[in-house]
Amino acid sequence: MFQYTQEEKEQIKDAFARAGENISIHYKMQSRNAEMAELVNRYRQEEAAWYQSEQSDGNTFELTSQSLWYMHYLNKKRMQKKGIRAKFDLLSPTPEFVTKEQRYPYWTYDKQGENVVCCLRDYERTDKTYYCGEKILYKEPARRGNTESYYITMAQNENGEYVCPGCGRVSTKEELLDGCDYCNSKFDVKDFSTKISSVFYPRKFMQSRDGKDTWKGFLYASPILILIPIVLVLSFIAMYAAGFLSIFIGEIADIVIGLLIPLTGMLCIGLFFLFIILGAILAFAKMAPKKSVDPSLAISRDDPLFSEEVFIAGLTNKILSLHYAEHMSEVAPFIEKDMSKLIAQCDSVIDCRLTECVLVDYQKDEEEHHMDVEVKIRLLVYEQDMVRSSNQHLLLRLGRKNDVFTNPGGEVLAYRCPNCGASVSLLTGGRCEYCDTMIHVKKYDWVIEDISNVKKQSKAK
Repeated sequence: MFQYTQEEKEQIKDAFARAGENISIHYKMQSRNAEMAELVNRYRQEEAAWYQSEQSDGNTFELTSQSLWYMHYLNKKRMQKKGIRAKFDLLSPTPEFVTKEQRYPYWTYDKQGENVVCCLRDYERTDKTYYCGEKILYKEPARRGNTESYYITMAQNENGEYVCPGCGRVSTKEELLDGCDYCNSKFDVKDFSTKISSVFYPRKFMQSRDGKDTWKGFLYASPILILIPIVLVLSFIAMYAAGFLSIFIGEIADIVIGLLIPLTGMLCIGLFFLFIILGAILAFAKMAPKKSVDPSLAISRDDPLFSEEVFIAGLTNKILSLHYAEHMSEVAPFIEKDMSKLIAQCDSVIDCRLTECVLVDYQKDEEEHHMDVEVKIRLLVYEQDMVRSSNQHLLLRLGRKNDVFTNPGGEVLAYRCPNCGASVSLLTGGRCEYCDTMIHVKKYDWVIEDISNVKKQSKAK
């Protein structure tokens, strides 16, 4: 008889405890829905103002993590090099509550480390137009039914207490502004602001960020649902042939069977064509990559504070920044291997969006943790005075040192010098302006070790 080991029992117990805690946090934080909606609306305004202004340097975003802002910085730099500007027209703000007529916005809250992360999913509400001079190159209207998800990292826990970004110590905001007594880190007021850490754009309705589709569950169950009426009809016919129906409903049995026989024929013809359609959908449906193990569960055994959402948020901004970079020095802090060839191939990319991110495998050796991740990206490419869309499917290998664990304060909202504790901007290539120390992100965060194509770029339909 199969039995769990004591360690596995403890892990299952902890998993259920965390699930129960997250459900409790989700309902406890619902009172902050309006605040999260306001934050997303302000972020959209900051984004529109950034791309429509002439400014090309300096951080004008007050509501984003440093990695998200840096991605926007490189994107605008790329467009300015190509002589392109983008105009964002906000059609309507995200409402502070859900009406009966609409399904979105929808808020979910989860505990990540000691912080709370909110995912706000809403309909697309921004029309985007790309110009070269006065000429319109490409229009990307907000499509009815399409959604976008904003991941928001709070500087507070579920009880409203502030968390030190350096060591995770819970304290008051005033105490931490004077410096953390435990890790001696120094902070700015902005370090304790709620930040948007990443934005996710699903490829299609009802798709989650790991590539799973809600409708596929119905698709697999549909053969069973189809067989049920067929079995019932055949059962009635069999009972009629055996004379059982006449016992219960008398002469009406002839009328019932007279209707069921032609209806059964029509049903069989309809089901024939339905199975052809379902077979075609299954044949062309792109299934999520196979996982050797559950990577999130595997790494949680080594890193109890590991959060898949925080991990993907950081990775999203890194991989998109790579597509906008002009040379390796701009992404050197978080990319280990020389990606100059890929950077050259992406020279014409003016916009890219993560549409899928799947944690495929987790491994650990004597020195490092390694994670294999598959990502799908939608690209806008500017070539020969035209903008076209394409899709990219990549396999990434990420790594970090074995003695590095998830930041208790959640996602890295700002990079800090390990020598003097000063805030370090990615604009300087990860080098401290005060003591000239170079940041080696792998010592406290995941870095991209290698990238390979799973599928060549193809024109989007």
